[in-house]
Amino acid sequence: MRLPTRSILASMTLNAPLISGFACRQFFNSFTRQHNKFSTSMFSSISKNSCISNIFGGDYGGQKATFSSVDGKLIPVPEHMVPESMVEWGQIPSCFEVIVSEDITNDNEDESQSILQRSTVTVMPEVGCGLDNLDTMKKIEKIPFNEYETFQLNDMNIATAFIKEEGKRCVECIFVKEEEGVKNGEEALTTIRMRVSVNLFDNNQIKSPIHVTREEKTSDTSSSGTIADGGGLDARTVSKLIGRENANKPFCEEELSETIESDADFTTLKLPCGLQVRYSSGPSSSLLEVGLKGTGSDSSYVVVKHDLESSQATCDQE
Repeated sequence: MRLPTRSILASMTLNAPLISGFACRQFFNSFTRQHNKFSTSMFSSISKNSCISNIFGGDYGGQKATFSSVDGKLIPVPEHMVPESMVEWGQIPSCFEVIVSEDITNDNEDESQSILQRSTVTVMPEVGCGLDNLDTMKKIEKIPFNEYETFQLNDMNIATAFIKEEGKRCVECIFVKEEEGVKNGEEALTTIRMRVSVNLFDNNQIKSPIHVTREEKTSDTSSSGTIADGGGLDARTVSKLIGRENANKPFCEEELSETIESDADFTTLKLPCGLQVRYSSGPSSSLLEVGLKGTGSDSSYVVVKHDLESSQATCDQE
């Protein structure tokens, strides 16, 4: 017997005014001219001035999982966040279900700067009557937009940032691609976004957990994190947003026989969904790579490379 379950949601709120797509592109073009440290001639099919509206903004629904930085293995949802009946039946979810909303806003302290505001609404796993009124938690992140470097490689848009704030030090990589698929029983061309966040110690060694979010765009217009306001968020709404095909499912059906490879110079963590994280070994790490493998017959990786000492990033296909 399998108990009905429901995992966690994420969405986003916003109080500041939304910047238009044209104004956003103007800002990014200006930023690129002033701060571009890398020559795009290095990559014949890469353009740093990609369409950022394909990467940021709007609403997304999907799943979020965490992985160990030691061996790359999945870290299930903590038992204290799961109902006792689910634990007894061995129904501990492998991931959280999420809905994400993003907006680009003006910085309240400096109107000349733009902020990416991302809110996450977390829905506690529930069973039975709890599915009709899901408990939620809400988190809001504000990231300076000029922290991001963007690239375009063939039909994929990529963004990355080395975020260094008080209490937070991480590298975020975002891979965006349109794919044909089925959602809620209907064939559709869907925007798929994979977000990877690698946490770092002060000496730039990676630390657990590594966060991976696989999400599909549900709307070009952001709901600004209001979906759970006032309560009453139910399992049917969540399933519709993330897709019935993904509801109550593991983060990835793929089972990896090996999740880690290492030698004297580098360690590579192999994660589900064609992801890998590679970093230089030793007490002082300076190189971090995050790669996403192509789908179908495409066996190459799109790889974002960070020089953590110089805070420079590049992107290539391998």
